[in-house]
Amino acid sequence: KEAKRAADYVFVSVHHHTNHGEPAPRVQHLARELVDAGADAVIGHGPHVIQGIEIYKKRPIFYSLSNFVYQSETMKRFPAEIYERMKLGTEATPQDVVDAREQLRSGRTRQAGETPARAGEWYMRWHEALLASCNFEEGELVELKAYPLTTYHSSRAQRGRPMLANEEQGRKIIDYLAKCSTQWGTKIEFKQGAGFVRL
Repeated sequence: KEAKRAADYVFVSVHHHTNHGEPAPRVQHLARELVDAGADAVIGHGPHVIQGIEIYKKRPIFYSLSNFVYQSETMKRFPAEIYERMKLGTEATPQDVVDAREQLRSGRTRQAGETPARAGEWYMRWHEALLASCNFEEGELVELKAYPLTTYHSSRAQRGRPMLANEEQGRKIIDYLAKCSTQWGTKIEFKQGAGFVRL
């Protein structure tokens, strides 16, 4: 409410950890309360996958735009606990951690409590993201587009860096976004390389 008194437009970022699928009811409730308090858009992130878009009181709620930049494989150092968890000695380097984590996540090695996460459709969903564009005129939302992005690169040095998805991949990403958004009645059409939300 205070931000709305001091700004023409208020965009609220909400970090939450709903795993895959749809956002938790508490996240949906909070997002609507933020709009009720004056937010012009609510932008969710944290689940590491795309979640749907709701238009609530003519304001967009992006439940998760996914990972825009996620370069966790080129870090210069990791906390000591991860070396222990990966069963690595004191001589191990950060790239040794990345290699060990890749082995676990791909299922090539097994460790109690670890589920392979780098395989199949959900792994590629991790590398799909959106860049949203909101056009307001005199305080009213008149156009809403979502540009499909990919952060997947075969090179470790480039993986996690966003780039526009190609036509085929872009259509797939927007189709998935549209499917996730149907529960709120949001219609999204893929054209000109972006997802256009029907307002």
